[in-house]
Amino acid sequence: MSFCKTLSMLWVLLVASVASAAVPAGFQFRFVEYPGSTITKLYAASSNDIGAGAYFDSSGVQHGFMVTRGKFKTVDDPNGVGTTFLTGVNASGTAVGYYIDGSGLYHGIAYSNGVFTEVGPAGSPDTIAYGINDAGTIVGTFEDTDNIEKGFIFDGTNYQTVYVSGSVFTTLFGINVNGVSTVQWGDSSGNTESSIYDGSTFTTINVPGAVSSYAHGIDSSGNVVYSWSDSGGVFHGAGRLNGKYTKFNAPGCVDTYADGINDQRVVVGVCQETSGFAGFYVIY
Repeated sequence: MSFCKTLSMLWVLLVASVASAAVPAGFQFRFVEYPGSTITKLYAASSNDIGAGAYFDSSGVQHGFMVTRGKFKTVDDPNGVGTTFLTGVNASGTAVGYYIDGSGLYHGIAYSNGVFTEVGPAGSPDTIAYGINDAGTIVGTFEDTDNIEKGFIFDGTNYQTVYVSGSVFTTLFGINVNGVSTVQWGDSSGNTESSIYDGSTFTTINVPGAVSSYAHGIDSSGNVVYSWSDSGGVFHGAGRLNGKYTKFNAPGCVDTYADGINDQRVVVGVCQETSGFAGFYVIY
């Protein structure tokens, strides 16, 4: 599928396309807003034109959403209406994320064909499901019995705990069809580092010059997108394509967060404007 065809199919609702000195040559940004929302956050895109994220309505209530070919659908877990957030989606239309209960605890969820399923290792008080690949393997984070945040991989039957030795926390955000995951972990200085994990080995992939690197989406070729912060605390986007890093900012945004990438190298994320947040997508 060509990039142009993917764009035309993936998001019909286009809000803006603006050139900027902060945008690398060839990048074509489009902004996405859930109709009637005050805030839209776009976190994931599958390789067959399904997007997922969250939005706030005019009453300030948060909802999860999915979007296919410009058609939006609200996705609210009945156990956490007003607190549902979707962060990953695969080609079969299964989305993952979380909701927050009345006690403020996080519950990882998977959503498919109108059915919600809780996801997370047994006994954990807080769990978030962040990513899902086309094989249905889910990754995320949970609070272990030692009160340390660790990552998990769930293959549909068993949970594998993933932890960077000595880290303050370990979070798995994305996983591709080859089982390679993106990992964020906290170091002793209070910064966030990034790695990829192939099931046995961690390989550090920090954005050059970043104070903190947050590796997010990963495609089947191992290309990764990030959010990263500079010394002034400003957030930017970045991509690691075939080992080469490209930094970018969405035009007109105070902060840029890159969150998902599909196999057509369409990158999605969140732009913080002076007046709020909007989702974006861009050809990488």
